[in-house]
Amino acid sequence: MAKHDPARDRVEVELRAIRTGAGIPDESRIATCDEIVDYLGNGSVSQAWSELERLRETHGTDPESKIGAFFYTAGWGIGRETLDQRLWQYCAEFHLEATRTPRRRSDDGIRELARIIRDRAPLARPRVVVTVFQSGNAADLICRFYREQESWRAPIIDINGEEIDVDLTQHRDTFDNQETYSQTLALKQPLDMSAVDYGAMITFRIHWPMPVAPRWQFMASTADPRIWVQTRTFPDRTVDVSLRWSLDKPASGDLVSARTQQYWDSTDAPSHMSLPEGWVV
Repeated sequence: MAKHDPARDRVEVELRAIRTGAGIPDESRIATCDEIVDYLGNGSVSQAWSELERLRETHGTDPESKIGAFFYTAGWGIGRETLDQRLWQYCAEFHLEATRTPRRRSDDGIRELARIIRDRAPLARPRVVVTVFQSGNAADLICRFYREQESWRAPIIDINGEEIDVDLTQHRDTFDNQETYSQTLALKQPLDMSAVDYGAMITFRIHWPMPVAPRWQFMASTADPRIWVQTRTFPDRTVDVSLRWSLDKPASGDLVSARTQQYWDSTDAPSHMSLPEGWVV
């Protein structure tokens, strides 16, 4: 990175503004910090706040470290009305005689944190791969939840409003050693054959209340061309995926199937599933 980086300089200015705020910081403290909200939240203040809290947990829980000194002097955990009050409290707590030491340490933390924020990849967040297959009168759901070092919160999955068991076993990703994942499969789920006019034949809802908003990736395959796939996302880290019947009369008889009974018999062993080329479970 070049020594002079205007974008990083703007992040530093915003961090200094955060440090001068009164009381315990909350989302409102960063509401006018356009650069930070853009880099950490893709324009969302709430997502940027969650990501800033994540950075604090990762880099700034020790007040005697540089970044930790920034968060301390900005009011995290101690409040106080002014920066000067927090600097003097820092001196008292860590047996320092003058406020120039915590201020200098906090200034260094601002520069380090600005660099981290500036360089942070927008894709560095938890992610979910949701895969849905339809074949005949049934559908499969495969959900894989990837994360790195984030605080873990269990996902919630329901099918047509009924919550199902979620497999929380963690596996190491073979392509990225920094990531682990858990995987839940709901196989051969029956479709509602009475649906008409784009009514839902089945709806899968996935809620993953991670501290940092996850990225969602969807893949779907319907053997019957009369079935459409609808996805919806919600701000509370929830998505749903519905298979919908496109005709004004309900389906009669069996729907188009891409799989034989031999396939369905094999789904008890997910590693043996006959997926399309390039797809893995």
